[in-house]
Amino acid sequence: ICEYQPQSKFSLQLAYWDSFKQMESMSARQTANLAKLLYHLVTTHQTLRLLPVIKTLDFSVDDMDENTSIFLTIVLSGILEYFDDRISAKALFERQQTQSDSLEEERVDKEEAVRAGLLIFFVETLKSSPRNKKGSNFRKNYKAIVKSLEVPGFDF
Repeated sequence: ICEYQPQSKFSLQLAYWDSFKQMESMSARQTANLAKLLYHLVTTHQTLRLLPVIKTLDFSVDDMDENTSIFLTIVLSGILEYFDDRISAKALFERQQTQSDSLEEERVDKEEAVRAGLLIFFVETLKSSPRNKKGSNFRKNYKAIVKSLEVPGFDF
């Protein structure tokens, strides 16, 4: 549908945003299924871009509810294992080139906040994943993505 009706992509993004508002009341299974669908829409079908969809989530690791943590872990772990080359994995998290105007600057600021939240989630949660084994796609992609998310002057 999204291939033939591009406006459906935004409708799908809005549906995810509505689901995120109800995430705390979902079961773990519903959260996992929602995450697996997003993973496929982002990687396999390349229907949605990841950052615009997840920008409404709260990335503060200390205050993150369990379902949000489950959701992000499933989506991001799937992405880390999916790609055979680092360049494709990194491309999902790259900064978008835009023209400069006040609305674009606001969008870029929000995207940078999402990227910073993702970096913290990667370092605090995914680094200790049992899938993060030497020589695995997970580890190769993890290192490449973390490097692309790093903010100059900010060290972990």
